[in-house]
Amino acid sequence: MTTLTNFSSADLLILQRQLAEWRQDQPGRPRLPAEVWDAAAALAQRHRPSAVARTLGLSYPKLRQRMSRPRFEAPTAPASFVELKWVPSAGASSDPVGCAELRDPSGRVLRLHVGNDPQVLLALADSFWRQGR
Repeated sequence: MTTLTNFSSADLLILQRQLAEWRQDQPGRPRLPAEVWDAAAALAQRHRPSAVARTLGLSYPKLRQRMSRPRFEAPTAPASFVELKWVPSAGASSDPVGCAELRDPSGRVLRLHVGNDPQVLLALADSFWRQGR
């Protein structure tokens, strides 16, 4: 079983070395992990895409296609403070339903409509903040 490597998106020569090592460890010619393409696309934003594709031995059209995809940018630092209010919404049913809205620094929003258990909100909030890390 192979372990995933944190491929460098900051240095082309480091990524070239990491990719060469990864390729040596693989039997046959498996598909490149998405992490390789993401790192190469990030580097191609700073360098010429043709130079990145040539250096890494990647398909230039596939690299350009990967560069055009919207990319999720995880916040660089975790939130230092998160306010979570438990306010059951007013509704016609006798069972109160809690609602919450979470926003991260990149502007993503998560709206939650859950039952009357605050632990559900805490678990979902924890999962939301850890996504993409």
